[in-house]
Amino acid sequence: MHLKSLFLRDFRNYTSLSVQFGPKTNLIYGENGQGKTNLLEAIYLLATGRSFRTLRLNELIRQGASAFFIEAEILKNDVTSTLRISFDGQTKKLEHNGTRYSSFHPLLGLLPSVLYSPLDAEFISGAPAVRRRFINLHLAQSDPNYLHSFTLYWQAMRQRNALLKRKTVESIECWEQQMAPAAIYVREKRFEMLRSLPPPFCSKLWRASPRKQNR
Repeated sequence: MHLKSLFLRDFRNYTSLSVQFGPKTNLIYGENGQGKTNLLEAIYLLATGRSFRTLRLNELIRQGASAFFIEAEILKNDVTSTLRISFDGQTKKLEHNGTRYSSFHPLLGLLPSVLYSPLDAEFISGAPAVRRRFINLHLAQSDPNYLHSFTLYWQAMRQRNALLKRKTVESIECWEQQMAPAAIYVREKRFEMLRSLPPPFCSKLWRASPRKQNR
């Protein structure tokens, strides 16, 4: 799989940009402030449905423009597909090969990506939620069942917690029955990913949590 081409219109500092990528290593270079990070941000947006720099899509629209548009051609198994994302300040539109989607979830994994940036220091010094979010994103891109189980778990947990707040316990069991198998799948896949890390990371990880190694 590789990203063949990328087209941007009114995205960040780009009025219009068309880029062709090779199937192997691609080097992006230029002076400061020319838009190198903006280009990576557009690719990440296509891969995950979100920006790694802001939660506000309005900030991605070029100043003075009313909307941004991104289009990519992706080659996978000798088949080229087209992915488009646009936002007009109110509505985000997602389209893959002419089919519209209301959520990005079905498109996760279409363009697998791993982002490394200076903010990644938070993986070590930040809260555990930062590390879990990183693991969740990468497992969701490679395993559709993980995304399904993770979503099912959180939906059931929200329902259960709402019942607990209302002190209504009669229906809690049915939600917990949905949570249990989903939680087991999520947990096992996370440990499987952690065990696949290089030995220096694994040894420190299991030394910190000796019980988890036998689970």
